[in-house]
Amino acid sequence: MDDPAVLAAMLKGRHDAFTAGALKILLASNSNRIPRLVGKLETINRYVRQAERQKARALVAWQKAKKRAT
Repeated sequence: MDDPAVLAAMLKGRHDAFTAGALKILLASNSNRIPRLVGKLETINRYVRQAERQKARALVAWQKAKKRAT
C-alpha cells in the first residue's frame, strides 16, 4: 500500500464508494512519501561520507604520529 502506482491501479477498478474513498485518501497521503524518504537517505549518506572521511584522516594522522614516535 506504500506504492502510489499500486494505489492508482487499484483505484481504477470497480469499488464501492467507501473503498474508493479510502483508496483516494491513501493515494493523497502517500504522494510525497518517496521524495521525503529519498531526502532523508541523502542526508544520512552525506553524514556517513563525512564520518568516513574523518576516520580516514584520523588514521593517516595516527600513522604519521606513530612513525614520528619511533
